[in-house]
Amino acid sequence: MPLLVSGAPVVLASDGPASTLRDSRWPPPSLHAGLPPGALEGLRAQQTPTPEDDIPDVSLTLGGGSYTLDVEGYFSDSVVGYEVSASPSGIVRTSRSGTQITIEPLAVGSTRVTVKGRRLSGSERKRFNVTVSAAVAAPTATGTIAAVTVTEGATH
Repeated sequence: MPLLVSGAPVVLASDGPASTLRDSRWPPPSLHAGLPPGALEGLRAQQTPTPEDDIPDVSLTLGGGSYTLDVEGYFSDSVVGYEVSASPSGIVRTSRSGTQITIEPLAVGSTRVTVKGRRLSGSERKRFNVTVSAAVAAPTATGTIAAVTVTEGATH
């Protein structure tokens, strides 16, 4: 029966010297083989938030869609539950499902959203600002323009 281990890197034994053993979480060194030197320079690596990171501020438009964020990576591993609130109230509606928080714009203004990660021994809070701006409507045509006949070379 195979043994399954969760949460730890797996290192496989090899017939080669110990220096050839690799942590299975890393891709093989040949992943980018064949690319010209400097081909990957300037590309940003995908970053996973850490407990030290702040949750970035959010800008929404009234009448636009809601914003959903997974807050799990912004807290340490020992969090057992989350709460979310906004103050002042009435500018956004907040909700939570597991580690996902959703913010829906309700009125123009700014509010401070607080996400509280509950632990068995206390809690940790992260705060960020949400600004809701008014939707800018496209101009609409009104009235009519009378027909004009212009001869070549003339101006009107």
